[in-house]
Amino acid sequence: MTMLAVAITLTLAIPTQVSAKEQQIPLPTGRGQVISTLDLDSEAKEISLVEADNLPMSETVNPEEVISVSEEADSVQERRGIQHKYGWSCGNDPYTFTQTWSTNREIYSTYPFYDDGWLYPAATELLDFPSDGQYETAVREGYVNDSWATEHSQQGLHAYYHTVTSDEQLNSVTVLLDENVGFQVFDMELQPVLNVESPAYSNLLHYYTQTLMHNGSKKVVHTLKLAAGNYFIMFGEDKDKKGNYHYAMFTGNPLPIEETYFAGTAFNGSIRWDGYSSSQTYQASGVTISVDSDVADLFALYKVRFQDTGTASFNQYIDSVEMMYQSPNSYSYKTIANIAGLKHDMVDSFPDAGSIVGTYNTKVKVNWWDNLANKNASYLTSAILYIDYLIPYGGE
Repeated sequence: MTMLAVAITLTLAIPTQVSAKEQQIPLPTGRGQVISTLDLDSEAKEISLVEADNLPMSETVNPEEVISVSEEADSVQERRGIQHKYGWSCGNDPYTFTQTWSTNREIYSTYPFYDDGWLYPAATELLDFPSDGQYETAVREGYVNDSWATEHSQQGLHAYYHTVTSDEQLNSVTVLLDENVGFQVFDMELQPVLNVESPAYSNLLHYYTQTLMHNGSKKVVHTLKLAAGNYFIMFGEDKDKKGNYHYAMFTGNPLPIEETYFAGTAFNGSIRWDGYSSSQTYQASGVTISVDSDVADLFALYKVRFQDTGTASFNQYIDSVEMMYQSPNSYSYKTIANIAGLKHDMVDSFPDAGSIVGTYNTKVKVNWWDNLANKNASYLTSAILYIDYLIPYGGE
Protein backbone atom coordinates (compact mmCIF):
# COMPACT_ATOMS: atom_id res chain seq x y z
CA MET A 1 0.00 0.00 0.00
CA THR A 2 1.06 3.54 -0.66
CA MET A 3 1.24 5.90 2.26
CA LEU A 4 -0.79 9.03 2.95
CA ALA A 5 -0.89 11.89 5.42
CA VAL A 6 -1.49 15.58 5.61
CA ALA A 7 0.00 18.47 7.54
CA ILE A 8 -2.44 21.04 8.90
CA THR A 9 -1.48 24.71 8.84
CA LEU A 10 -4.89 26.13 9.73
CA THR A 11 -4.89 28.21 12.92
CA LEU A 12 -7.30 30.47 14.73
CA ALA A 13 -5.32 33.69 14.88
CA ILE A 14 -6.66 36.52 17.05
CA PRO A 15 -5.25 39.99 16.29
CA THR A 16 -4.63 42.57 18.96
CA GLN A 17 -7.66 44.46 20.17
CA VAL A 18 -8.51 47.55 18.14
CA SER A 19 -9.98 50.75 19.50
CA ALA A 20 -13.40 50.14 18.01
CA LYS A 21 -13.64 46.93 20.04
CA GLU A 22 -13.93 44.87 16.88
CA GLN A 23 -12.28 41.49 16.72
CA GLN A 24 -11.83 39.53 13.53
CA ILE A 25 -11.24 35.81 13.34
CA PRO A 26 -9.48 34.98 10.09
CA LEU A 27 -10.22 31.38 9.14
CA PRO A 28 -9.35 30.38 5.56
CA THR A 29 -11.31 27.56 4.01
CA GLY A 30 -11.14 25.54 0.83
CA ARG A 31 -9.15 22.45 -0.05
CA GLY A 32 -6.12 24.42 -1.19
CA GLN A 33 -5.84 26.23 2.14
CA VAL A 34 -7.06 23.62 4.57
CA ILE A 35 -4.75 20.86 3.39
CA SER A 36 -1.17 20.86 2.28
CA THR A 37 0.54 18.32 0.08
CA LEU A 38 -0.21 14.69 0.71
CA ASP A 39 2.96 13.13 2.03
CA LEU A 40 3.50 9.70 0.56
CA ASP A 41 6.03 8.77 3.25
CA SER A 42 3.78 9.15 6.29
CA GLU A 43 2.23 6.49 8.53
CA ALA A 44 -1.41 6.66 7.38
CA LYS A 45 -2.41 3.91 4.94
CA GLU A 46 -4.02 4.39 1.55
CA ILE A 47 -5.54 1.59 -0.49
CA SER A 48 -3.79 1.47 -3.83
CA LEU A 49 -5.43 1.85 -7.21
CA VAL A 50 -4.04 -1.52 -8.30
CA GLU A 51 -5.90 -3.35 -5.54
CA ALA A 52 -9.17 -1.63 -6.37
CA ASP A 53 -8.80 -2.03 -10.12
CA ASN A 54 -8.46 -5.79 -9.75
CA LEU A 55 -11.71 -5.96 -7.80
CA PRO A 56 -14.71 -7.14 -9.87
CA MET A 57 -17.46 -4.67 -8.96
CA SER A 58 -21.13 -5.57 -9.26
CA GLU A 59 -23.25 -3.33 -11.48
CA THR A 60 -26.58 -4.56 -10.17
CA VAL A 61 -26.97 -1.62 -7.76
CA ASN A 62 -27.39 1.93 -9.01
CA PRO A 63 -25.54 4.10 -6.50
CA GLU A 64 -27.71 7.10 -7.40
CA GLU A 65 -30.71 5.22 -6.02
CA VAL A 66 -29.03 3.86 -2.92
CA ILE A 67 -29.21 6.99 -0.80
CA SER A 68 -32.22 9.24 -0.29
CA VAL A 69 -31.44 12.69 1.11
CA SER A 70 -34.17 14.81 2.69
CA GLU A 71 -35.71 17.29 0.25
CA GLU A 72 -35.92 19.79 3.09
CA ALA A 73 -32.17 19.83 3.62
CA ASP A 74 -31.74 23.09 1.70
CA SER A 75 -34.59 24.97 3.37
CA VAL A 76 -32.64 25.36 6.60
CA GLN A 77 -29.99 27.34 4.74
CA GLU A 78 -32.39 30.27 4.65
CA ARG A 79 -32.10 30.83 8.39
CA ARG A 80 -29.04 32.34 9.99
CA GLY A 81 -26.00 30.54 11.29
CA ILE A 82 -24.23 27.25 11.43
CA GLN A 83 -27.03 25.73 13.50
CA HIS A 84 -29.27 25.76 10.47
CA LYS A 85 -26.58 24.89 7.98
CA TYR A 86 -25.29 21.83 9.77
CA GLY A 87 -28.19 20.85 12.02
CA TRP A 88 -26.47 21.53 15.34
CA SER A 89 -25.64 24.45 17.60
CA CYS A 90 -25.95 25.26 21.29
CA GLY A 91 -28.46 22.43 21.68
CA ASN A 92 -25.81 19.81 20.90
CA ASP A 93 -23.05 18.61 23.18
CA PRO A 94 -19.57 18.99 21.69
CA TYR A 95 -17.92 15.88 20.34
CA THR A 96 -14.81 14.78 22.20
CA PHE A 97 -13.99 11.33 20.79
CA THR A 98 -14.83 9.83 24.17
CA GLN A 99 -18.09 8.50 22.77
CA THR A 100 -18.41 4.90 21.65
CA TRP A 101 -17.73 4.20 17.99
CA SER A 102 -19.52 0.87 17.99
CA THR A 103 -23.09 -0.07 17.19
CA ASN A 104 -23.03 -2.92 19.73
CA ARG A 105 -25.15 -5.05 17.42
CA GLU A 106 -24.73 -7.63 14.69
CA ILE A 107 -22.60 -5.57 12.35
CA TYR A 108 -22.32 -8.15 9.57
CA SER A 109 -25.83 -7.34 8.35
CA THR A 110 -24.44 -4.00 7.11
CA TYR A 111 -21.39 -5.51 5.43
CA PRO A 112 -20.76 -5.48 1.70
CA PHE A 113 -20.78 -8.98 0.33
CA TYR A 114 -19.32 -11.14 -2.43
CA ASP A 115 -21.22 -13.55 -4.66
CA ASP A 116 -19.63 -15.56 -7.46
CA GLY A 117 -16.55 -13.37 -7.26
CA TRP A 118 -18.46 -10.09 -7.53
CA LEU A 119 -18.44 -7.42 -4.83
CA TYR A 120 -21.78 -5.93 -3.77
CA PRO A 121 -20.97 -2.79 -1.77
CA ALA A 122 -23.19 -1.76 1.12
CA ALA A 123 -24.68 1.74 1.24
CA THR A 124 -23.78 4.52 3.61
CA GLU A 125 -26.46 6.46 5.45
CA LEU A 126 -26.43 10.25 5.33
CA LEU A 127 -27.54 11.91 8.56
CA ASP A 128 -28.35 15.49 7.64
CA PHE A 129 -29.69 16.44 11.07
CA PRO A 130 -28.19 13.98 13.54
CA SER A 131 -28.96 13.99 17.23
CA ASP A 132 -26.40 13.62 19.98
CA GLY A 133 -27.24 9.94 20.21
CA GLN A 134 -26.40 9.38 16.57
CA TYR A 135 -23.02 11.02 17.04
CA GLU A 136 -22.27 8.35 19.66
CA THR A 137 -22.83 5.51 17.21
CA ALA A 138 -20.94 4.80 14.02
CA VAL A 139 -23.25 4.40 11.04
CA ARG A 140 -21.11 1.61 9.60
CA GLU A 141 -18.34 -0.46 11.15
CA GLY A 142 -16.44 -3.63 10.50
CA TYR A 143 -13.27 -5.64 10.98
CA VAL A 144 -10.63 -6.30 8.36
CA ASN A 145 -8.89 -9.68 8.46
CA ASP A 146 -12.06 -11.23 9.89
CA SER A 147 -13.69 -14.42 8.61
CA TRP A 148 -15.73 -12.46 6.06
CA ALA A 149 -12.64 -10.85 4.59
CA THR A 150 -10.56 -14.00 4.46
CA GLU A 151 -13.35 -16.14 2.98
CA HIS A 152 -14.82 -13.71 0.46
CA SER A 153 -12.18 -11.16 -0.47
CA GLN A 154 -8.77 -11.81 -1.93
CA GLN A 155 -7.88 -8.18 -1.31
CA GLY A 156 -9.72 -8.01 2.02
CA LEU A 157 -11.58 -4.86 1.01
CA HIS A 158 -14.81 -3.68 2.60
CA ALA A 159 -16.54 -1.31 0.15
CA TYR A 160 -19.45 1.12 0.57
CA TYR A 161 -21.43 3.24 -1.85
CA HIS A 162 -21.56 6.90 -0.89
CA THR A 163 -23.61 9.59 -2.63
CA VAL A 164 -23.14 13.34 -2.17
CA THR A 165 -25.98 15.43 -3.61
CA SER A 166 -24.58 18.95 -3.23
CA ASP A 167 -21.27 20.76 -2.90
CA GLU A 168 -22.95 23.27 -0.59
CA GLN A 169 -24.10 20.82 2.07
CA LEU A 170 -21.27 19.57 4.22
CA ASN A 171 -22.14 15.89 4.18
CA SER A 172 -18.80 14.85 5.59
CA VAL A 173 -17.21 11.43 5.94
CA THR A 174 -15.41 10.76 9.23
CA VAL A 175 -13.72 7.45 9.95
CA LEU A 176 -12.02 6.13 13.09
CA LEU A 177 -9.55 3.37 12.28
CA ASP A 178 -7.22 1.04 14.05
CA GLU A 179 -3.84 2.24 12.87
CA ASN A 180 -3.27 -0.82 10.68
CA VAL A 181 -6.42 -0.37 8.59
CA GLY A 182 -6.07 0.95 5.04
CA PHE A 183 -8.54 3.58 3.82
CA GLN A 184 -9.34 5.15 0.45
CA VAL A 185 -12.16 6.84 -1.45
CA PHE A 186 -12.66 6.17 -5.17
CA ASP A 187 -14.86 7.81 -7.76
CA MET A 188 -17.05 5.67 -10.00
CA GLU A 189 -14.15 5.26 -12.43
CA LEU A 190 -12.13 3.76 -9.55
CA GLN A 191 -9.78 6.74 -9.50
CA PRO A 192 -8.48 7.44 -5.96
CA VAL A 193 -9.66 10.72 -4.47
CA LEU A 194 -6.97 10.88 -1.77
CA ASN A 195 -4.12 11.12 -4.24
CA VAL A 196 -2.73 14.41 -5.53
CA GLU A 197 -1.79 12.86 -8.88
CA SER A 198 -5.21 11.33 -9.49
CA PRO A 199 -7.80 12.95 -11.79
CA ALA A 200 -10.32 12.38 -8.98
CA TYR A 201 -8.35 14.55 -6.55
CA SER A 202 -10.39 17.62 -7.58
CA ASN A 203 -13.41 16.03 -5.86
CA LEU A 204 -11.72 16.43 -2.47
CA LEU A 205 -13.00 19.74 -1.06
CA HIS A 206 -11.72 19.34 2.49
CA TYR A 207 -9.46 16.87 4.26
CA TYR A 208 -8.11 16.54 7.80
CA THR A 209 -6.48 13.71 9.68
CA GLN A 210 -5.02 13.12 13.12
CA THR A 211 -3.83 10.29 15.34
CA LEU A 212 -5.31 9.99 18.80
CA MET A 213 -5.96 7.62 21.67
CA HIS A 214 -9.48 6.22 21.85
CA ASN A 215 -10.54 3.72 24.52
CA GLY A 216 -6.89 3.10 25.30
CA SER A 217 -5.88 2.31 21.71
CA LYS A 218 -4.05 4.32 19.09
CA LYS A 219 -6.43 5.33 16.32
CA VAL A 220 -6.27 7.31 13.09
CA VAL A 221 -9.09 9.70 12.22
CA HIS A 222 -9.85 10.98 8.74
CA THR A 223 -12.57 13.49 7.92
CA LEU A 224 -13.29 14.85 4.47
CA LYS A 225 -15.82 16.65 2.33
CA LEU A 226 -16.49 15.54 -1.22
CA ALA A 227 -17.93 17.28 -4.24
CA ALA A 228 -21.34 16.15 -5.46
CA GLY A 229 -21.14 12.70 -6.99
CA ASN A 230 -21.02 8.97 -6.32
CA TYR A 231 -18.12 7.25 -4.60
CA PHE A 232 -16.79 4.01 -3.21
CA ILE A 233 -15.39 4.17 0.33
CA MET A 234 -13.06 1.26 0.99
CA PHE A 235 -11.33 -0.22 4.01
CA GLY A 236 -8.57 -2.78 3.58
CA GLU A 237 -6.60 -5.27 5.59
CA ASP A 238 -3.12 -4.45 6.78
CA LYS A 239 -0.27 -5.85 4.73
CA ASP A 240 0.72 -8.42 7.37
CA LYS A 241 -2.86 -9.83 7.55
CA LYS A 242 -2.58 -10.05 11.32
CA GLY A 243 -5.14 -8.91 13.83
CA ASN A 244 -8.88 -8.36 13.61
CA TYR A 245 -8.61 -4.61 13.06
CA HIS A 246 -11.63 -2.37 13.46
CA TYR A 247 -12.95 0.55 11.42
CA ALA A 248 -15.96 2.77 12.03
CA MET A 249 -17.49 5.35 9.70
CA PHE A 250 -19.86 8.26 10.21
CA THR A 251 -21.38 10.03 7.20
CA GLY A 252 -23.46 13.17 7.49
CA ASN A 253 -23.01 16.51 9.16
CA PRO A 254 -19.56 17.07 10.67
CA LEU A 255 -18.86 16.36 14.31
CA PRO A 256 -19.17 19.51 16.46
CA ILE A 257 -15.89 20.33 18.20
CA GLU A 258 -15.79 22.94 20.97
CA GLU A 259 -13.34 25.84 20.92
CA THR A 260 -13.04 28.95 23.11
CA TYR A 261 -12.51 32.49 21.85
CA PHE A 262 -11.21 35.32 24.06
CA ALA A 263 -13.21 38.33 22.87
CA GLY A 264 -11.80 41.04 25.13
CA THR A 265 -13.31 43.44 27.67
CA ALA A 266 -17.06 43.94 28.03
CA PHE A 267 -19.32 45.41 30.75
CA ASN A 268 -16.62 48.06 31.09
CA GLY A 269 -17.81 51.34 32.59
CA SER A 270 -18.92 53.24 35.69
CA ILE A 271 -22.00 55.05 36.90
CA ARG A 272 -22.36 57.72 39.58
CA TRP A 273 -25.50 58.01 41.69
CA ASP A 274 -27.66 60.89 40.51
CA GLY A 275 -28.68 61.76 44.07
CA TYR A 276 -32.31 60.67 43.96
CA SER A 277 -32.96 57.50 41.88
CA SER A 278 -33.33 54.12 43.55
CA SER A 279 -31.89 52.46 40.44
CA GLN A 280 -30.06 53.51 37.31
CA THR A 281 -29.32 51.74 34.04
CA TYR A 282 -26.44 52.52 31.74
CA GLN A 283 -25.14 51.18 28.47
CA ALA A 284 -21.78 49.52 29.03
CA SER A 285 -19.17 48.59 26.44
CA GLY A 286 -19.72 45.70 24.08
CA VAL A 287 -17.62 43.64 21.68
CA THR A 288 -18.04 43.06 17.96
CA ILE A 289 -16.75 39.86 16.37
CA SER A 290 -16.32 39.65 12.63
CA VAL A 291 -15.01 37.08 10.19
CA ASP A 292 -14.64 36.91 6.45
CA SER A 293 -18.10 36.62 4.94
CA ASP A 294 -17.40 33.32 3.22
CA VAL A 295 -16.68 31.56 6.53
CA ALA A 296 -19.23 33.29 8.78
CA ASP A 297 -21.25 30.10 9.19
CA LEU A 298 -18.32 28.07 10.49
CA PHE A 299 -18.80 29.27 14.08
CA ALA A 300 -21.84 28.16 16.10
CA LEU A 301 -22.53 29.93 19.39
CA TYR A 302 -22.44 27.42 22.26
CA LYS A 303 -21.92 29.34 25.53
CA VAL A 304 -21.32 32.98 26.49
CA ARG A 305 -19.14 33.58 29.55
CA PHE A 306 -18.29 36.85 31.30
CA GLN A 307 -15.53 36.79 33.93
CA ASP A 308 -16.14 39.69 36.30
CA THR A 309 -13.02 41.70 37.10
CA GLY A 310 -14.72 44.62 38.90
CA THR A 311 -13.39 45.96 42.20
CA ALA A 312 -15.61 45.05 45.13
CA SER A 313 -14.67 48.17 47.14
CA PHE A 314 -16.51 50.32 44.62
CA ASN A 315 -19.71 48.33 45.16
CA GLN A 316 -20.36 49.24 48.79
CA TYR A 317 -23.35 51.47 47.95
CA ILE A 318 -25.32 48.98 45.88
CA ASP A 319 -28.05 46.59 46.86
CA SER A 320 -27.75 44.54 43.68
CA VAL A 321 -26.67 44.81 40.06
CA GLU A 322 -28.40 43.27 37.06
CA MET A 323 -25.92 42.39 34.32
CA MET A 324 -27.57 42.15 30.91
CA TYR A 325 -26.26 41.32 27.47
CA GLN A 326 -27.67 41.03 23.97
CA SER A 327 -26.26 38.44 21.59
CA PRO A 328 -26.06 39.03 17.82
CA ASN A 329 -28.83 36.44 17.39
CA SER A 330 -31.39 38.20 19.61
CA TYR A 331 -33.43 41.39 19.51
CA SER A 332 -33.66 41.64 23.30
CA TYR A 333 -31.39 41.71 26.32
CA LYS A 334 -31.00 38.78 28.69
CA THR A 335 -30.19 39.17 32.40
CA ILE A 336 -27.17 36.98 32.90
CA ALA A 337 -26.54 37.67 36.61
CA ASN A 338 -27.81 39.60 39.63
CA ILE A 339 -24.91 40.31 41.96
CA ALA A 340 -24.12 42.42 45.00
CA GLY A 341 -20.61 43.65 45.69
CA LEU A 342 -18.74 40.46 44.83
CA LYS A 343 -16.85 39.25 41.82
CA HIS A 344 -19.02 36.81 39.97
CA ASP A 345 -18.55 34.74 36.81
CA MET A 346 -21.60 34.90 34.56
CA VAL A 347 -22.42 32.10 32.14
CA ASP A 348 -25.23 31.77 29.61
CA SER A 349 -25.33 28.05 28.86
CA PHE A 350 -28.27 28.40 26.46
CA PRO A 351 -27.67 31.46 24.27
CA ASP A 352 -29.81 32.24 21.27
CA ALA A 353 -28.79 29.82 18.54
CA GLY A 354 -26.81 30.98 15.56
CA SER A 355 -23.39 32.20 14.53
CA ILE A 356 -20.99 33.90 16.95
CA VAL A 357 -20.54 36.74 14.45
CA GLY A 358 -21.87 40.17 15.39
CA THR A 359 -22.01 42.60 18.31
CA TYR A 360 -22.46 41.59 21.95
CA ASN A 361 -24.04 44.61 23.64
CA THR A 362 -24.04 44.96 27.42
CA LYS A 363 -25.85 47.16 29.90
CA VAL A 364 -26.03 47.33 33.69
CA LYS A 365 -28.88 48.19 36.05
CA VAL A 366 -27.64 49.36 39.48
CA ASN A 367 -30.03 49.16 42.42
CA TRP A 368 -28.78 51.50 45.16
CA TRP A 369 -29.11 50.99 48.92
CA ASP A 370 -32.19 52.49 50.55
CA ASN A 371 -31.61 55.83 52.29
CA LEU A 372 -28.34 56.32 50.42
CA ALA A 373 -26.86 59.67 51.44
CA ASN A 374 -23.41 59.74 49.85
CA LYS A 375 -23.78 61.76 46.68
CA ASN A 376 -20.37 60.49 45.54
CA ALA A 377 -21.60 56.89 45.47
CA SER A 378 -20.61 55.11 42.29
CA TYR A 379 -20.37 51.69 40.75
CA LEU A 380 -17.55 50.43 38.55
CA THR A 381 -17.69 47.25 36.52
CA SER A 382 -15.52 45.38 34.08
CA ALA A 383 -15.67 41.84 32.69
CA ILE A 384 -13.83 39.70 30.17
CA LEU A 385 -15.90 38.02 27.49
CA TYR A 386 -15.22 34.42 26.48
CA ILE A 387 -17.24 32.70 23.78
CA ASP A 388 -17.42 28.93 23.55
CA TYR A 389 -18.33 27.90 20.03
CA LEU A 390 -18.73 24.77 17.96
CA ILE A 391 -16.86 24.29 14.72
CA PRO A 392 -16.90 21.38 12.24
CA TYR A 393 -14.34 18.75 13.12
CA GLY A 394 -11.21 19.40 11.11
CA GLY A 395 -11.93 23.11 10.77
CA GLU A 396 -10.59 24.31 14.10
